[in-house]
Amino acid sequence: MIEFKNVCKKYSNLKALDNINLTIPSSSIFGIVGKSGAGKSTLLRTINKLEKIDEGSIIVDGIDIVTLNLRQLREFRKKVFIKILLYHLNVVVIKKAKLKLK
Repeated sequence: MIEFKNVCKKYSNLKALDNINLTIPSSSIFGIVGKSGAGKSTLLRTINKLEKIDEGSIIVDGIDIVTLNLRQLREFRKKVFIKILLYHLNVVVIKKAKLKLK
């Protein structure tokens, strides 16, 4: 599960994320839709701490990533990357299978 609790991120005077509260259940498929500059990419980059947040917490599978030190963050990123990679590979395999059926 991924939980965003009161997450805020600013770039100078621009609020990219303003008090975001969101829970994404495990094993769910979730889409983020919005206009250009709405904060979609910033939100995604906060999940593995590529973007540091100014306020709030982000909890992934029970781990508050805001509190991770560099060593812990590296281990966390390995696990998250593998999950994303496996999902991407599954999507590619499914798309290829559908193309062969037609």
